[in-house]
Amino acid sequence: MVTVIQHTGGRYDVHATEFGRSYRWVPDRVVVDCDCGEKPTLTRFETACARCGADHESAVLEELDVRRREDEILHPWRYNGDCEGAAVRETGFLDVEFV
Repeated sequence: MVTVIQHTGGRYDVHATEFGRSYRWVPDRVVVDCDCGEKPTLTRFETACARCGADHESAVLEELDVRRREDEILHPWRYNGDCEGAAVRETGFLDVEFV
């Protein structure tokens, strides 16, 4: 049985540059306690322990799905599948008509 130790939500890292800022997306990360003693940091796309090769996909995806459901309760408009009528049509300069 794999234990999830920590979950860090996805975010943008901001890096100062000479002419402004750049943003780099960092996906959700899950730290698990592997049976080999390692504590790998895994993502939705990297689910195997580098030390022993054990695949922890089910634990990682389950943890990320729980967080998604919590977010869906707080922000249901993000997950609304009904996009009908969401089109925006420009009718002129600074004049936007919502269909």
